[in-house]
Amino acid sequence: MKTDDASINDAIEKYINLIKSIKDEDSMNKVRENIVNFSIKYGDYLDNKKKQNDYLIKAVINSLSQIAKDYDPSKYWQESFQHIKELLKSEITYSVLENINTIIKNLLFSTKDTKEIVYKELSEIIFSMLDVAIEHEKASEYKKELLALKKEIYFNSSLLNTYSVRESIKKLIEKKEKLEDEYFNQLQEKLKQAVKALTYVMNTFTKDINNYGDIFQTHIDQIDSLVNVESIDVDEMSKKFIGIAIKIKESTISMNNKIKTLSETIQKSKQTIEELQNKLKEAQESLIIDSLTKVYNRRGLWHFLEYEIEKARRYDKNLSIIMCDLDTFSEINNTYGHQAGDKVLEVFARTAKSLSRGSDIMTRYGGDEFLIIVPEANLEQACQFAEKIRTETEKLKFKYKDKEFHITVSLGVVQFRLKDTIEMFIERADRVLYEAKKTRNTTSKETI
Repeated sequence: MKTDDASINDAIEKYINLIKSIKDEDSMNKVRENIVNFSIKYGDYLDNKKKQNDYLIKAVINSLSQIAKDYDPSKYWQESFQHIKELLKSEITYSVLENINTIIKNLLFSTKDTKEIVYKELSEIIFSMLDVAIEHEKASEYKKELLALKKEIYFNSSLLNTYSVRESIKKLIEKKEKLEDEYFNQLQEKLKQAVKALTYVMNTFTKDINNYGDIFQTHIDQIDSLVNVESIDVDEMSKKFIGIAIKIKESTISMNNKIKTLSETIQKSKQTIEELQNKLKEAQESLIIDSLTKVYNRRGLWHFLEYEIEKARRYDKNLSIIMCDLDTFSEINNTYGHQAGDKVLEVFARTAKSLSRGSDIMTRYGGDEFLIIVPEANLEQACQFAEKIRTETEKLKFKYKDKEFHITVSLGVVQFRLKDTIEMFIERADRVLYEAKKTRNTTSKETI
């Protein structure tokens, strides 16, 4: 009947000593009554302890369920679970359950902290990727929505529903693409109108020049006719010459003013056209260039691959693609941080691009996956190129603080078939890459 409650243990010892000291029936009846009362209290104590144990067990189960959703196999977690295992090997008492519950509560709090840190890092990445730098009337409205999502992710991460966040980001991506397309089309239209306006001004000026030439020729003809007149009064001729001279002067001044105005108009139009061309170039780059690696993004991939497929079909040319995936990239991010991961992506893209021909097209397919379009190359030629990328990637060295690390890449190579759509072509490359990823640091090619 020993318990972990000192007062109850003292009472038990007391009644045991009383029973030993009984000498008569009256003493026995008195002790018996006290023991009955104590038994009732002890029963209540046991019921209460059972309820406490049940509550703790339920709390442990609930906590474990929550942890299972956000499990992070860090060293701290592993050590904590190891401690729980050791506790469970001993006798399961209330104090043991309390210890387990404390450990699990700490794990739960660390889960929330970890989750918040991850969400905050993600919010920064999402914000930089989804931000737009365009002059469009709808851009300010879009930026407000983006900022609102960032704040929600940043300050309420523990309360967020993953599905709703994903849907919000998806909607923003769609809005961004639509916004950029509208802005790009708007710039193209403005450029078209600016060129059209300049052309109109130039055509008008050409007509003015022709008119001025006609007027000037008329004045010359008038002078010639006066000179050829045999008998004319000198004063009258002088007056007519002066009249013609005044008209020539007026026409010339008018023409000079038009030339000056035209020069200013041309200069302004030229400046406007140059500004629009620069904005159009920037917009075009933001649409198809990946901001981090400076290679083409997925939109650029679709554009160029569609063109190369059409060319391969029309002229019966070879065409291959190489899909690349950096091995253990998530581990690099987890170990050294996202900045180190970004550096790895930049260096790999630059390295692969430096090995390519002028006609090869390097694109970022997504995350740590890249896709290279290799025009006029068969499977073997593309494989040789892929092997160059693989071996050069092995040689790359990265340093984070005092630690040095290396990366490897897996590559899948396929050749275009006449029946291929873009989706089918990429899907085959993805399947071949999957085979390469099984062993890592491998180049796999499709079996023809």
